[in-house]
Amino acid sequence: MSHRQNMYRCIIAGCLLASISDGLNNTTQAADGVQLDSISVKESTKIQRIEPVQDATSTQEIISKDALDILVGPGQTGSYKAFSMLPAVNEQSADAFGLALGKTMRIRGSYEGDAFLRNVEGLPVSSHGGGGDFIDFENVRSVSAYRGGMPVANSMGVRNLTGLMDLSLLWPKDKLSVSVKQSFGSEGFLRSYARFDSGLLPTGTKLFASYSWTTADKWRGSGGSPDDRKNIEVGISRQFGSKVKAELFGVYHELGQHDFRGLTYAQTSDLESYRGYDYNPTKTGVAATDANYFDYYKQYYRDAMVLANVEISPTTDSKITFKPYYWNDEGYRLMGRSNGYARLDINPQQYGFTTQYDLPLHFMDASLGYWFMAGTDTLPPPLSQKLYNGNGVFQSWTLLAKIENRVYHSPYLNLKKTFDNLDVMAGLRYSLRVNPKTAFYNTAGLPDTSYSNVFSYNPQIDSGMQIAERTWEEWLPSIGLDYRITPELSAYVLYTERCSQF
Repeated sequence: MSHRQNMYRCIIAGCLLASISDGLNNTTQAADGVQLDSISVKESTKIQRIEPVQDATSTQEIISKDALDILVGPGQTGSYKAFSMLPAVNEQSADAFGLALGKTMRIRGSYEGDAFLRNVEGLPVSSHGGGGDFIDFENVRSVSAYRGGMPVANSMGVRNLTGLMDLSLLWPKDKLSVSVKQSFGSEGFLRSYARFDSGLLPTGTKLFASYSWTTADKWRGSGGSPDDRKNIEVGISRQFGSKVKAELFGVYHELGQHDFRGLTYAQTSDLESYRGYDYNPTKTGVAATDANYFDYYKQYYRDAMVLANVEISPTTDSKITFKPYYWNDEGYRLMGRSNGYARLDINPQQYGFTTQYDLPLHFMDASLGYWFMAGTDTLPPPLSQKLYNGNGVFQSWTLLAKIENRVYHSPYLNLKKTFDNLDVMAGLRYSLRVNPKTAFYNTAGLPDTSYSNVFSYNPQIDSGMQIAERTWEEWLPSIGLDYRITPELSAYVLYTERCSQF
């Protein structure tokens, strides 16, 4: 049935209900003299699904909680799916639930890998990499979506080329509550979720804790996607008088999955024949064939993240915000080889903070801020790689490197002024990035040991594979205009510069 036919049905049904209601309200006594109660039909509350921000000088929408429940679906983890209904967005996932790693998304036709920001509470906490989506969307209140350019105060992160998704958390609730949800689906999909909210305690503190467990089979081939996903999240919030608020959020996340086998262009042109094409479910004893054994293509990650939000209001119309964060991921990825498989171990971590002072000036609103972040092992390149034969016996190290911290410093200023129906925004951000010094090592003769322990065997630096530290500095201006033609219609223009290196 078409959308127009559905619309006509809704209009006709509404008219009939209104007619029935009017008739019942005007008929207070039946033919037999029995008094009847009045019946009225009221318009239901309008639910906002995806709401454009009317006074924004950029393409910005707020995706509400009820919209996220529909878009993200029963998996409640695939953040890319939140963008799936936005104009000029093409979101793709290896599985229907959005659980698998390796998602892709084009925004306005531009695809540069994961060349957009995926922030939490305005913080670039693991924008990409590691275990991917480690926030349960049951604990997300809304998502701010930007396509293309964005104001400088919202563009903190290392991959801000095509847009931004910023997850706003569902912080502890004021009332005591318990939520439990059990989901089942095809391909062995199973998800359990529970959340407890303490409500407002006598101390003025609120807290919540949640746990979820998810598993599903791959829809083609052997293995799981995910084999196993565990997630624990906690949040604490407290108001100190009328001027200070503090919030703390933490998550622990484990994810293991088997990868889907990619298709060539010729295979994608004949999907009827290759619908079930994937890695081999069993070994054959032939090394070249067993390089495509499904258990040689899998990933496992453990993520731990914590962030805080402290807000101080010196006056009724000014605010100072301080948001520190820390993220650590430890995991590995297996990839098949003709003589076995390679194991790529990673251990990225990053820490930093943002601080911002919002204040009204006599002629405009101003936001003055600063972002700092340092991170290690933020791919590429990886720190290490080892080779194992088909029986899982260690063969050799194939890559070993030491990488110092990548460091980011970025002060910024954003100004905004409203003239009747015209909103004007101007911003300036200074970006300083320090690309780390990197040293690669000769790996001959090194034993099968951990990355942290291998350097006790005194590997020698490969003199031909050294990368010196390098600093990048840029000034990034932006200016935008938004004119409200009617309450429902506006036009805007935005110019912004992005980092040439990230």
